[in-house]
This record gives sequence, structure tokens and C-alpha cells, in this order.
Amino acid sequence: MVLVGTEDGMGDTVRPRLQAAGADLTRVHTFDVHDENGAPRLPVFPQDYDLLRETLLETGARLVAIDPLAAVLAAAGGLSGFHVRRALGPLGALAEETRAAVIMIRHLTKGGQGRRAIYRGGGAIDIIGSARTAFLVAPHPQDDSLRVLACTKINVAEPPPSLGFRIAANDGGESGVTWTGPVDVVADDLIVPIMPRGQAVEQARTFLKDLLRDGPRSSDEAYRQAQEAGLSRRTLERAKAELGIRSEIQPTTGQGKQWLWHLRPAAAEDTLDYAERRKRELAEAQKESDAIMARLRARAPKQQQ
Repeated sequence: MVLVGTEDGMGDTVRPRLQAAGADLTRVHTFDVHDENGAPRLPVFPQDYDLLRETLLETGARLVAIDPLAAVLAAAGGLSGFHVRRALGPLGALAEETRAAVIMIRHLTKGGQGRRAIYRGGGAIDIIGSARTAFLVAPHPQDDSLRVLACTKINVAEPPPSLGFRIAANDGGESGVTWTGPVDVVADDLIVPIMPRGQAVEQARTFLKDLLRDGPRSSDEAYRQAQEAGLSRRTLERAKAELGIRSEIQPTTGQGKQWLWHLRPAAAEDTLDYAERRKRELAEAQKESDAIMARLRARAPKQQQ
């Protein structure tokens, strides 16, 4: 295993925890990066992928733990969708080449910005979008002494059951994990939103501007996506009224009808600059990611026929 950018001290925290868990320390490696003067510095991705690749090939490690992800991305310029795509695209190629699994650890946002757990991680939604599997660790709603590991997303199989565990000191005084087995809660049960009314309406206004920026949408789709984003129907309707969104009935196939929501021109203009900037950023990120991935593939040894 290769540890990248750990928040905790290796000698006084990480090493004792690994020992308490029964880890073979000869198979645990740190990812140390230095500046041009030889002074230690934080890793920066994607700039330091070549060094990480060398470390994986030299050690034969099959697991990379980045803790926290925000530190190595912030050092590269930020946590926006642009920087996330720029950094994590090549990381996927590197993992494929070296056959190493990658664990990325991030913190939850403050204040509860949505009912669904999938939206509560810090940084752009592109982070969880790039992951094959994601888990949430949080206290059990009815037992503060019990922690729960719950799946928030999985692309390769059915979601596994949530597992409970407790953290307690062993005979040597070091903290260890004791698993208690499956628990009957899911990730969304572990998230309790706490959002002031004004903040919720402002979030709903932003949501509606983004949703309707490219044209009208049906009210059913708006309500569905708002619910997924943790916005109540009442909050959405209040934001709709404040933005002056116009509703009109449109016939559908057969005898059905649907309500379409239209964003008024003045509100739509507020989002044009953002839309164009976002489009350029994503195109630039994709171009740079493709270049780095091409370089990594060119360096990879050819498979035996």
C-alpha cells in the first residue's frame, strides 16, 4: 500500500493504528515529494503522477490511499469540476496500468446541503462521478457509539449491506476497529440536513437556473431532480415564483398533457457566462487529460501476445 498526503503524523498516529490493525508494515510505503530545494511538499496531481507511477512499479503496491483528496487537488488549483477531471482522468489510466486500486478520502460538506448522501461529499460532483464505488462513514442515527460504513454508489454490482463497527482502545492503548455486522440503515439515513430557509431557497434558485438554462423542462422532471438534490417541493415552488418562471401546458403523446417550465430571459442571461465558461473548462480539462493518458499508455510495457 502507498499512503499519499496523510493528514495525520506517521510516527504518532498512522503507524500505531496500522500496528493495532495487524498490518505488515514492510508492505506499507509513504509517498514523499520534495521541491527543487529538497524540502518536503504536498503532492500535486496530475503533476506528480509520474513519481507515483515510479513508486508503484518499484514497490509492487496494489493499493493507493489518498487522504485527504482535497489536499492534493487544492494544491493543483481547486476542487471545481475542471480541476477534478484534469486530475482524476489520468489517475484512472495509472490505476489500470499498474493494476492498483485507489482509495480517495474526502470530508462531508458542512450544514447538510442535500438529503441524499451522494451529494454530501466535499468538492465537485465530478469526484463521485469518477469513482466506481463510494462509501460513507457516519454515526448510527440511534447509537452514537456505533459507526456505520454504508454504500452511496456502486457501478459494478448490487449495493452491499451497511456494516456497523466500533472504535475502542486495545490493551496497548491504541485505537482499533471491531466490526459488529450488518445494520438496517442506508447511507441516506445517516445524513440529516440542516439548512436555513433562506439558504435552501437560494440553492433552489441556483438549481432552477441550471436546470432551465438550455430550455424548458417538464414540472415532473424538475420536481424529481430537486428531490434528488435534497430540495423540498415547497422550497422549489417558492424559488420558482421568485425567478418568475413561466408555466405552460403542452400536449403529449395520446391525450396526455404536461406542464413546461420556462426561465424568463433576464434570469437566463445570468447563466450564459457560466455555461460558456464551464464548456470551455471541460473541453480544456478533457484535452489535457487525454494528453497525459496518452503519455502513460506510451510508457506502459506492451503486453505479451
